[in-house]
Amino acid sequence: MSRRRCCCGCRVFYDRFDRGGPTQVIGDPWDDVNATGEWWIDGSTQAKYPADSALYEVTGSGEIIGPSAPDGQGWSASYDIIDELPHNVYRIIFGAAEDAGRPGLPPLPGADCIIAEFYIGDYDATQEYSEIRIYTRSGGVETLVKKKAFPCPAVNFQNGRRFHAHWLNTHGDNTFCAWVSHSAYPSLVVATGVSPPGNYFGVANASGSADLPIEIDDYEIEKAAWETVNGEQVPCFACTCVCYDYPNDNYETTPTDRALYPGVLTLRITGSCCEPFMTPCDTTGCPSTDETIQLEYENDYPMVGFNGWYNHVRFFLCGYEFQFRAECDATGFLTLSIYWKPVPDLGLDWADFVQGGAISLTRQSHSCTPIREDWKLVLRSLSGWPCCLGCTKGEYDIVITG
Repeated sequence: MSRRRCCCGCRVFYDRFDRGGPTQVIGDPWDDVNATGEWWIDGSTQAKYPADSALYEVTGSGEIIGPSAPDGQGWSASYDIIDELPHNVYRIIFGAAEDAGRPGLPPLPGADCIIAEFYIGDYDATQEYSEIRIYTRSGGVETLVKKKAFPCPAVNFQNGRRFHAHWLNTHGDNTFCAWVSHSAYPSLVVATGVSPPGNYFGVANASGSADLPIEIDDYEIEKAAWETVNGEQVPCFACTCVCYDYPNDNYETTPTDRALYPGVLTLRITGSCCEPFMTPCDTTGCPSTDETIQLEYENDYPMVGFNGWYNHVRFFLCGYEFQFRAECDATGFLTLSIYWKPVPDLGLDWADFVQGGAISLTRQSHSCTPIREDWKLVLRSLSGWPCCLGCTKGEYDIVITG
């Protein structure tokens, strides 16, 4: 059941459940004896491959744990969904902790872990959306960390979707994400600061009804590694995107370096506005800024299609609420946009600072190891910029690191 791919070396477990059936003997390393619910190996033709079989949970809600991954700074778990139906709830038990009383054995259901959950809505009948949810479980208590709703297909998506969960700690930020394939709407959910307490994995049916069984196939666990794809070194899986370095920052040349962007970036803005009594500006008596904030990765904020970083914690500059948004473009660089609210707490939309003419925001340098981008914000006149009343010009340095 366990295979390793020569091209990458990151697959550490793979199970097609191709052991005939029907049988309740699931086989190693799955702990079918202590599983909750009623799990079977099902030999029906519903499985992905002809004459194949799948893992089937036939009654109520249940959980089964077994395979484990070696220590590392990142893991991925995924499986195929067979015959999804409205109100089914699929779970990936991710990084479950070993039971102190059962050393060397898979943890019992209910163990501390991260839970990635996929709820199937009923969009055709009631316009109910599907949801991807991320939970942590500790001491039997499940805490919802993040969720995302999105329209589901109007028909049963038979034998074609794959449910994914990734955890990466290559930057010490414990980034976790979950998503489902073949969705017309983005389903990716990303959370930072989420750490698996162990390294065991499993699957669960949280539908809670005997009328809604689940069936899955091709359970795979990967350990984070880098592989060559079309001559480029890229991570086997990621929640964010890859940073690329180029000679002289010319993205039309061959990259010289690459790294995975973390789930949290740090932004520092320093500078001041001034009256041009002298050259350079005399900053005596003019407001100055030296602020550092964190930008956390977010998916689909504030609109479908946006994937990038912004400050989740409210940030005020000279009395006005500001938001900085960094987005990874197709070349592996970051784009930076600045937004503000003229009157906070009135439910108004963010206003962006249009670049060009009076306001110029330009990248000064870019690197991937370490991850760093330097930007220069120049205010040639202060029309539309709220922080420099009584002054006429301004200049700020913005440094983003990861």
